[in-house]
Amino acid sequence: MGQARAISGPISGMVAADLRPLGPAPATGGWSAPGVRLAGPVPFNEDALTVVADARLDNRTELASALGLPARAEATAVIAAAYRCWGEDCPARLDGAFAFALWDARARRLLCARDVAGVRPLHYRAAGGALAFAQSAQALAGPAPAPRAAAIADFLYGRVLDAESTWFDGVMRLPAGHSLLFEGGRCRITRHSRLAPALHDPARPAPEILRELLDAAVAARAE
Repeated sequence: MGQARAISGPISGMVAADLRPLGPAPATGGWSAPGVRLAGPVPFNEDALTVVADARLDNRTELASALGLPARAEATAVIAAAYRCWGEDCPARLDGAFAFALWDARARRLLCARDVAGVRPLHYRAAGGALAFAQSAQALAGPAPAPRAAAIADFLYGRVLDAESTWFDGVMRLPAGHSLLFEGGRCRITRHSRLAPALHDPARPAPEILRELLDAAVAARAE
């Protein structure tokens, strides 16, 4: 079982309408180019691909081997190599807890994705041909956030928000196990993975099966 390495920290960014200038990148942990800005811990930038991620990849070593990378390659480098190999289908190959954004300068395309269990958050706002994303919904709500009346009513009635809504008008949540592709001023959301229940063996005691599953999950995350 491959060892996991975490890259932690909030990520955010924006792709402007018509790729208009956005100004300089943040002083630390940022990258920018005409019409696009990404922020996050230690952005990966190589061969026209830039990646920022909040990621713990449990199959990092296996993916690195399959993609011809060093065994201890950073998660962002693994994500970039996976994209080169599998394109926008690459999030389905990743196991662990992650939220990432990848800018493909050649295709002028932004790919964002979130892990299947929804451990790492990711939110976005699309308006006027531009897209902004951040791990915090409030970060996209602006200095004078406009709360959604329906969200307040749901909270007061004890109802849970749906998978995409947030407390703020215009700010959406990328659902767990989904990808966002932003290209040509258009945003497309697709599911890349689903949680699959473990197979039930009626001949074995349930506690024994649960113990095996927990042991496997801990082993996948152990350094």
